[in-house]
Amino acid sequence: ADVFRWDETRKTDQFYLKYIDLQKSNNLFGPGLGCWIRVGEERWLDFSANEYYQPDTTFIISLSAGWNQISNPLSYPIDWKKLLIRQTGEVVFDSISQQPEIVQPEIWWYNGYGYLPGDSIGFAPWLGYFVYAFTDCEVMINNPSPYFYQEKEVISNSDSEGKDLLARSATNGWLLYLTARIGNFTDQYNIIGTSEKAKAGWDQYDLIEPITGLGNGFISLYSNNQFSPQYPLAVDLRENRKPHEWRLILKSNQINPVSYTHLRAHETSL
Repeated sequence: ADVFRWDETRKTDQFYLKYIDLQKSNNLFGPGLGCWIRVGEERWLDFSANEYYQPDTTFIISLSAGWNQISNPLSYPIDWKKLLIRQTGEVVFDSISQQPEIVQPEIWWYNGYGYLPGDSIGFAPWLGYFVYAFTDCEVMINNPSPYFYQEKEVISNSDSEGKDLLARSATNGWLLYLTARIGNFTDQYNIIGTSEKAKAGWDQYDLIEPITGLGNGFISLYSNNQFSPQYPLAVDLRENRKPHEWRLILKSNQINPVSYTHLRAHETSL
């Protein structure tokens, strides 16, 4: 099996982007860390733990500016958005949901075919997640945690995936849901629309498209917002008082992705 982890500080490689080969590193696994495990065929992997997160302590997950692969060090799911964050050496900030300019409130997990937001399962143990930080910072997790994850309503893939995100977006707007598929791979979490609270460029109501992994295939659909071109957006909501044009980019490493891709749109009034 091949084991990799994304390192935002690493220089981009032609083949491995910013992933580092953990089998050549002493930092293979550990509490709070996530990774990609790529195998040639289906198999069982056995792990033994030599480091535990002790009860009645505070665990720190350090985030670098950019993408980070993380995991939940606890044995039960918790609510990621309620965890406290701080910049190194500073006092504690509010919860992650109250500081979207420091850490993107949504985390992404991979189900084997595509990315889904963490709200669908919570910040669960034994899974790896991608999270985007806009600056170096730290996430604080207490054990036992007071922020147990409350199971939310499960929404089918053909409906409005991510109801919690949209609940905090705004009123008096419209949403369009887009799903791209090729073979077994899918990118089902793509939303464009308008909101009375949103801005033309990136703001707290938008979500950055997660980076591609090291699997056998991928498909990625995102909005290239001309007002914030540095961020490929999985969710791109804009102010509803002006006409807008969304430029959608479709990427895949599969053969002839466009001819085998299906887009399904769903319109919803807010």
